[in-house]
Amino acid sequence: MFRPKTAEAILAGFGVWPGKAKAPMDAKATFLKHVLEEGTDLYALVGTKVRPRRLPTGFKNEYAAIVFFRSGGVRDLDLTMDEPVFTCRCYGGTVYESDAEAVADALEERVHGKYSYTNEKGRIVRARVTSRFDWEDPDIERCPVVVVIVEMSVE
Repeated sequence: MFRPKTAEAILAGFGVWPGKAKAPMDAKATFLKHVLEEGTDLYALVGTKVRPRRLPTGFKNEYAAIVFFRSGGVRDLDLTMDEPVFTCRCYGGTVYESDAEAVADALEERVHGKYSYTNEKGRIVRARVTSRFDWEDPDIERCPVVVVIVEMSVE
């Protein structure tokens, strides 16, 4: 006779035990914490100048920076899994496209192919760069930008 699994058994199969629910992951915070880790090539270029959504008011491209936002993805709360897509705009701090490319290269090196990286904000199951293209910021005169698209799985 077929006996359906109990809800507790199903949740236990995913590592969620009744009464011990996993803390909710925060994909944006996990990504930001990973990108801001000190001692990396990326940190040497941009330091803590990684901003969600937009640049600070008055930014004139005088220092390297990254602006990122969640542009898509899937969040499955039943499985406590989040699969965001982040769009990252890389600014080089000069009028030279090669400086923006250097920031994008360092970002790609930092996130692409990362598996099972854990910090206090969550665990990156996998991360990869899926696209990259050149752009010119229309709000800042002579400001080349390299846009990097990052897909992740976070739990």
